[in-house]
Amino acid sequence: MGRAQSRIQPTFRASREGLGQVLGDLERAIMETLWTIGAPATVSDVQRAMADEPRAYHTVTTVMVRLCEKGLLKRRKRSEVWHYAPALSRDEFERHVARQVIKGVFSLAPEAAISSMLDIVAATDPEGLEALARLIKEKKRQRGR
Repeated sequence: MGRAQSRIQPTFRASREGLGQVLGDLERAIMETLWTIGAPATVSDVQRAMADEPRAYHTVTTVMVRLCEKGLLKRRKRSEVWHYAPALSRDEFERHVARQVIKGVFSLAPEAAISSMLDIVAATDPEGLEALARLIKEKKRQRGR
């Protein structure tokens, strides 16, 4: 696990969906915007890109600084202006969050966690069961080495 990933401690909200389960609405919008921009951006850049969800400059700045403190963004000063970039790609972030959530649920009730995951996969992605079976075989093979 990378240094940035070890600092990220999201709060899980089971009643929400998608990234809203671990990020507030404005945090999610800012992260989505920066992932879309794909390069370091200033607060003004982010604010302009979020024109359909207008927010005060100070509000966006405050949330971006908090995202830095949480380890989700990194920043660098260039010509007296802070430029922000995601500490992790969207895929890396999603994998990190999924791992942390599953680890937490597994520590509470391992069998229930596995059974629930299989039920969810079977209901939403039946072909996923085959993929899981292949992964299990591969992990067993790796363990046997």
